[in-house]
Amino acid sequence: MMTLKDLQDFIDVQAEDPNLWLIIDPTPSEAYLQKALRQLHMIVEDFIEQEENK
Repeated sequence: MMTLKDLQDFIDVQAEDPNLWLIIDPTPSEAYLQKALRQLHMIVEDFIEQEENK
């Protein structure tokens, strides 16, 4: 079961990923960005589903 802490931890990891925020590589691949977005959507959708099923 996912908690708010799990969701926050995942968001923090993405927020600190330099490849997502153009700090290291000025041109991150679209595949890399799409993968990160899919991961975020999956985590958020799972959390919403858990909250709806309470």
